Order: sequence, then structure tokens, then C-alpha cells
Amino acid sequence: MVTGVGTMHDYDRLEGQFKRLPNEFRLILACLGAGMLDDEIDHCSRWIDRGIDWDLFIDFAIHHGVYPIAYGVLKKLNIQGIPIPIFTKLQLLYKKNSLDMMNLTAELSKLATLFNQNGIRMMALKGPALAAKLYGRTSMRPSTDLDLLVSGDDIEAVEQLLFEEGYDNIGRKRILSLKEQAFFKRFNHHYIYGNENSDIPIEVHWRLNKQATGFVTEDHFDELWRKREVITFEGIRVPTLSAIDTCLYLIVHGAYHRWLCLRWLYDVAQLLHTDPELTTDAVMEYAGKFKLQHLVGQALILSKILFGTGLPDTLRPAFDFDRAIRLNTMIIPYLPENLDPGTMKPFSWTLYRHILYTILLFNGNRDRIRFLLNHLRPTSVDYQTVYLPDRLFPLYYVLRPFLLFFRQLK
Repeated sequence: MVTGVGTMHDYDRLEGQFKRLPNEFRLILACLGAGMLDDEIDHCSRWIDRGIDWDLFIDFAIHHGVYPIAYGVLKKLNIQGIPIPIFTKLQLLYKKNSLDMMNLTAELSKLATLFNQNGIRMMALKGPALAAKLYGRTSMRPSTDLDLLVSGDDIEAVEQLLFEEGYDNIGRKRILSLKEQAFFKRFNHHYIYGNENSDIPIEVHWRLNKQATGFVTEDHFDELWRKREVITFEGIRVPTLSAIDTCLYLIVHGAYHRWLCLRWLYDVAQLLHTDPELTTDAVMEYAGKFKLQHLVGQALILSKILFGTGLPDTLRPAFDFDRAIRLNTMIIPYLPENLDPGTMKPFSWTLYRHILYTILLFNGNRDRIRFLLNHLRPTSVDYQTVYLPDRLFPLYYVLRPFLLFFRQLK
């Protein structure tokens, strides 16, 4: 419950950070709010009247994957002040995405049929299935790849099946040894495959996320499968996570990636807005099983600040409100051009801030230490750089700091 002066000060600071976001980003947020709440549509006109750098607006819309929503709202507005070349560019982006999503849907249909014929349980994560579920049309949510969840027991069979269909493991220059495969599977969560006849990457997950939370453990698959839903769209039927599992997955995924893409948060807000059987109380209670209430709280507060959605007062005692606020103060100023950690310069303040944020996400020092130690573990890139036989595998730990250092110099 919000009782402390410090907590209220942090919340005021959060709102102050929000007000300092650039006009172009505020217009993006107004479009997203209007996409859910029609009474918010006048806010778009207000921001247009204040002056917009339209090229920057387009850049933000593309970076955050929300240009279909922005295009739809601005088209509906039909007001003066939007340059014709800008509107035409949004229209072309929307049409191209429609074609791209048709290709993704066709690939998903092919893989769903292939897996089903071979007795492999598979659920689609995000992508065209989520777009159809949330927005009714695949064209409203851009995707560049397909994410598929399978049982960890089936990952070897899945890989063999994909190899037979002409797919290759992207980034793997050689076949990993049994020791390397076991190590990679233990500390990671997916492989990426590609096909020379298609430019669509396929991410095959055996757990939902590599971070250490109860919700993303490998042995959680059977429960997820038992509660699955089947989505029918564009002539295909595809198993997906249940609504409540989808919601918590999107929240965990978005939080650990610092809400790098605004579309992820909008997906959560849209799911809660459109599914009458999915309530914030139910999501919070479910998150309690995995001690993830603070992440749900973070997402709800962020959605309230950015999109104008509701945050019931009854939920505040259910999570660490102060912690959720502090997490959001660490990301809101940087939302417009949020950087992927892989693009951050070593020893930079940006990377340091990212590490501090991630540490705050974890519950307890044990998980935080585990996160820090994870950076000292050898990766598949290390395996590809230096080959060691399995009996010498521990030497990868010795080589890891040097390989990481020289990699950063490049």
C-alpha cells in the first residue's frame, strides 16, 4: 500500500519523467491509447498541434513495432496537420507488414502441420497467432520471426525434423558435443533455425525464458500444454498458451528486456482490455505462485502512465509498489530509443544501468548472484571460437574472460 513519503515522491518523479518525453513519442502513446479507448482520440490532435518531427515519429513507430496501430488511428482521425508523405509512408509500411504476416502465417501453418504429424506438442508464442488473438487481424502486429514452444524432451527430435526439412541452426558452425549441448540447454531457452528458401527465423523454445523464475522452468511445459488454447485464423488452427499464461509470459518477457519494444506492453494492455474473463486480480494471484507480483505491478503502472489504462487501488497491497515504481523510473526516460543490451558499449553507463535494473528484478540475493555469475559461463559463441574436447570443458571457464574481452574490442 502506498503510505510512505518516499514512495509518493518516486511516483511523482515517474510522472515527471513521463511529461518530459518528446512530443513524437507522446503522439505514439496517444495513438496507442486511442486504439483501446476511443475517448483518448482527442489527445492525438493535441500533440499534432504542438508540433511534430514526423521523421522521428516514424522512427519511433517502427522501432517499437506499433506503426499499424498508429496508421489506423491517424487514418481514423482524418485531420489536418499530417503531411501526405508521412501518411503514405505509414500506409506502405502497413501494406508491407500485411504481406510479411501472410508469409509468417503460411510458415507457421506448415510447421504446425509438420509437428502434429510427427506427434510433437507445440505452442505458438507471439507472432501471427498472438496478433490474431489480440487484434483480430495479423496485420496489426508486426513480427519478424516465429517463436515456438516445445517440451524439452522433444528438442532433439524437433531439431532432427527441421534438419530433414532443410533448416539449419543459425550461428552454429559445427555440431556441438554432448557436453556442450547439455550445458547450452541447461542455461539457455531456445535455438534459432533458418531455411535458405525462407528468410523467416524460427526460434524453438524449450522454456519460456532463460532467466531464473519458477514460471519459465523446463518442467513447466506439461501444465502449460494442459491449459493451452487453440486459435483458429486464416484457415489454420494453432495451439497457444492460455490467456493467463500468455499475459504472464508477455509481462516476464517485457520486464527482463526493459520493455525494449512498446508493442509488448501494449499487447498486455490489449489482452486485459479485450478478454472479459482475464482480470488483473486473477493475473496477480497467478503471478504469486511464482513470486512475480512485482513484475505484474510494474507492467500495470507503466500501462497506466503510458496508455491511460486503469490500476485498481485494491491491487496495490498485492505487490511491492515501491519496487515497481523504482523499476519504471529506471526505464521511462530511455523508452523512446531503448537499446538492446547486445548493442551497448562495454563499461558504459548504459550497460551499467541495464545491469542495475536487471538485478532489481530478481527476488533475493541468491538469484541476483546467479544472474551475475551467468555472464562468466561459457556460451555457444565461445564453443565456436575455440574447440575443446569434452574432457577439457572446464577450461572454457578460464578462457571465457579473455574471449569476452577480445570480442568487445572488435
